[in-house]
Amino acid sequence: MSRSWPLGIIAAVLSIGLAPGVGRADPGFPRPLDPQPAWENGPDGAFRPLAGGSGGRELFVDATTGDDANDGSQAHPVQSIGRALELAHAGDSVVVAAGVYREQVIVPALNPSPSRARPLTLRAEPPDGESVVIDGTNLVPVKEGSLTYAAGVSLVGDPAVVVDGFRIQNWDGYGMAVSQGSDVVVRRCAFADNGAGMPDSIDLLVIGSRDTRVVENRFLGTAERAIDERANDSWIAYNFFRGYTVNVIHVGPHPAGQGARIEHNRFEDNPANQGAVLVDGARGVSVERNLLLRGSLQAIRLDGAQDTRALQNTAIGFAFGIELHTLAGCRVEGNILAQNVVGLEALSYFPDSTIDNNLFFENQADREGIDPGLGDVSADPRFADPTAGDYTPGPGSPAIDTGPEDVAVPSGGGARADRGALEAGAGDPPWAYQPRAAVSDLTPAWRFQYTDRDPGAVQKAYHVQVDRTPTFDSPELIDSSWQFSAEGSWIVPAAFELSPGVWYMRAKVQDQANAPSPWSPPSFAATVSPAPACAAQGGTSCQALDDCQGTWVPASDSARCCVGSCVACPDGDSDGARDASCGGTDCDDADPLVRPDANEDCENGKDDNCDGKTDLTDPDCGCVDRDRDGYGLHCPDGADCDDTIASVHPGAEELCNNTDDDCDGSTDEGFELQTDPQNCGECGWACREANPRQVCDLGQCVSSCGGGRTDCSRACIDTQSDLLNCGGCGVGCELPFAGEACRDGQCQLTACEAGHVDLDGDPATGCEYACTASGTETCSNSLDDDCDGETDEDCGGSGCGCGALPAGLDPVLWCLALLGLRLRLRARFTR
Repeated sequence: MSRSWPLGIIAAVLSIGLAPGVGRADPGFPRPLDPQPAWENGPDGAFRPLAGGSGGRELFVDATTGDDANDGSQAHPVQSIGRALELAHAGDSVVVAAGVYREQVIVPALNPSPSRARPLTLRAEPPDGESVVIDGTNLVPVKEGSLTYAAGVSLVGDPAVVVDGFRIQNWDGYGMAVSQGSDVVVRRCAFADNGAGMPDSIDLLVIGSRDTRVVENRFLGTAERAIDERANDSWIAYNFFRGYTVNVIHVGPHPAGQGARIEHNRFEDNPANQGAVLVDGARGVSVERNLLLRGSLQAIRLDGAQDTRALQNTAIGFAFGIELHTLAGCRVEGNILAQNVVGLEALSYFPDSTIDNNLFFENQADREGIDPGLGDVSADPRFADPTAGDYTPGPGSPAIDTGPEDVAVPSGGGARADRGALEAGAGDPPWAYQPRAAVSDLTPAWRFQYTDRDPGAVQKAYHVQVDRTPTFDSPELIDSSWQFSAEGSWIVPAAFELSPGVWYMRAKVQDQANAPSPWSPPSFAATVSPAPACAAQGGTSCQALDDCQGTWVPASDSARCCVGSCVACPDGDSDGARDASCGGTDCDDADPLVRPDANEDCENGKDDNCDGKTDLTDPDCGCVDRDRDGYGLHCPDGADCDDTIASVHPGAEELCNNTDDDCDGSTDEGFELQTDPQNCGECGWACREANPRQVCDLGQCVSSCGGGRTDCSRACIDTQSDLLNCGGCGVGCELPFAGEACRDGQCQLTACEAGHVDLDGDPATGCEYACTASGTETCSNSLDDDCDGETDEDCGGSGCGCGALPAGLDPVLWCLALLGLRLRLRARFTR
C-alpha cells in the first residue's frame, strides 16, 4: 500500500482577490539544465568542475600521416593513441584525427596525476561518435585491475580523464571500463559491437569509482547491457539507448550505485528482460525525466531500493511501466504511464514511500497491487505526434512542461528526452492553474487553502516560500519557516518588500499529528508592478499603496491610504530629517531618536544613525568577534572568514576538512589526496591499516600499489620522480640555495636561487657560492662581478689577472706591469 499524504494544498491567491487555482503536491523535480559550455559538470554545478586542460599542450594523432617517432605536434603527429598518451602530461589534450585505431587504449601512470584542475583530455576530431573509431577487436589486450574482461578503453585507477567523441567497439570484451578512478567524463561517444561473443557483454562498466559523468552519448545495442553502474555518485544524462536485451542501465547492488543520477535520457526499442532501468538494492538513486519507449518487460524496475526517486518519467509500450519491490523511503511521482499492459505494479509493502500523482492512459490495467494515489489522474496526455517520435504535450494536455529548454538528446534521439514529463498540475480534471496576475503591493498576503482526506484533521502549522524562480533556489528566496498557525495566509514582511517583476509562491502544511505535506506546485505566480512616479499623479512626493484596491495613489500623511493628495515629503517625527521613502534621509520617520546625526546605541537593535548598520555590525560599536578567536568585524587583528568557528581564522593550521582554516582563499592545501592514506581521494577517506591492509594509490584505497609505484608508509609514491622520496622512501631532495628535481630516482639541480651559483659543478653541494652577477669582470673593485670564483681577474678586458694589489701601488700601473710580465713569459715558452 502506498502512504497517502494526509494534507494537500489546492489553492493559492493574493490578498487582492484573485481567483484560486487547483494544484497538487509537487513531486520535487530538480531544476533542469539550460544549455551551457561546461554542462558535463552536472546540473547547477553538482560536480566539482574540470578545468578542461587549461595550461596544457595539444598532442596530435593521425593514423594516415602520423609516425610514432614524431613529437606529436600538429605538424608532426604520431600514429597511435597509445604513443600520444606516453608523451602526455596532466592538463594535456590528445587530439585524434579521423580513422580506425585498432589498439587498446590505456592511460599510463602520469606524474603528477591528472586532476580536476588539470584533466587529461582524449578528443576525437571531429567529435561526432562516428569518424574516429577505437577498435579493440582481435588484439592481445591487457586486463587491468580486477576486471573480468579486458576493455577496449581501459581507465583503471585514472583520475580526471575526459573521453570525447569516439566510436568505441570491442567484440572481445567491454567497450570501456572506468574502475577505481574519479572525475572521469565520457561524452559524445557512440558504443556499438562490444562483447558480442561474451556471456556478460557490457558497453560501459563503471565500478569502484566516484563522480563519473556519462553525458550525450549514443548506445546502439548488440550488448546485453549498455551501462553497468557499480560506482558512487555517477551522473548519466542526455544519452540515447536502443537494442539492449537484459538491462539498459543496471545500478547496484548496495553499496555500489549509491547516489547515481539517471536523468534526461531517451530509451527506444530495448527488449530488456530485466528492466530497461534496474535499481538493484542501491540507495540514494535518482531516476528522473527520462523518456522510455517500447520494451519487453519493465521500463523502470526498483528492487530493494532505498531513498530512491523515480520522478517525471514517461514510459510507453512496456509490459510494466514501473515495477516496485521492497522499497524504503522512496518516491514514485509525476510519471506518465501510457499504453502499457500494466502501468504500475507493486509487489510488496513500501514503508515511508510515496507513490502518488502519476498519470495513467490507455494501459490494459493502470495498477496492480496498489490503490490509486490521491493525486493520480487518468487522462490523455495529448502527445503532439507520437508516430514521429514527438512526445511533447500538445494543446489541452494535462502534462505541462514548465522547465526551460534542455540539451538535445544526440542523433537518433528525436525530440528532447523530457518533453513528455508530467511536470506540473494534477487534481481532478479539468486541471486548472492559477493565472499570473499583476499586483502593486510590494508586501502582499499569499493565501492558500488547506484540505485533508481525513475530515477530522486540522492544520497545525504552515511553511511558505516566495522566490524569483519556480525552482526556489535564487538568492532572493524569502522563507517564512514553520509558522504554528491554523491561518491560511502569510504576509511578506515589510523588511522583505518584493521588487518589481514575477514572483512565485509555494507552501506546505502540517497536521495535528505533525505529518507534513509535500510542497505545493510552483504554479502560482504574480507580477509585481513598480510604483509610478508621483509626477504622473500630479505631485512630487511619496507614493503609497491603496490597500483596498492594490493600486498606487498619491500619498498623504499616512503610510497607506485609500484616498489622499500629493503633499511635501513629510518629517513625521519632527526630528529635522525627512522620510527616506520619499527621498529624505530619515530611515525611521516615526522615531525622533533615529536620524542620520544620532549616536549608534549598540544594544537596542536599531540603526540609530541610518548608516545601514545595526548594533554590532556598525563600526561605531567596536570589534565583533562572535567565535572569540581574536578575528572578526572591525577587529584590530583583522577580519575572520568564518566568525562562527574559533579554529578558523588567518594564520590557523590548515586541516584536511573541506574548510579554509587559515582564511587564505584556498581549501585543504598541502594535502596529497592522491597518496595520503588518511585522506585518500577526499578529506577523511581513510584506508584500512589492517584486515586487510590498504594503501592509497591515485586517490583510491587498494591492496597494493600499481604502475611501478612504491609503498611508502601506505602512500603509493613514484620514487623515480617524487622530491620527498627520490630513489627510495624518505629520501628527500634538499639542495642548498637551489631548485631540485627528481629524475630517474636521482636528485638533480635545476636552477640556482638569486645570489648563488654552482661554482664547483657538484649537484650534491647545491649552489654553494654566494655571488650576485653584475656583468663583465671589472678590475680593481674587489668584487667577483662574473661569479667565476675569482676577484678582479681581468683588467680592462685584456686578460690580465690582477691578483691582490700590494699596498700603496696604483691599481692600473700594477695591472699593466703584470700584463707585461705575462706577455714576456708567454713569448719565452712559445719559441
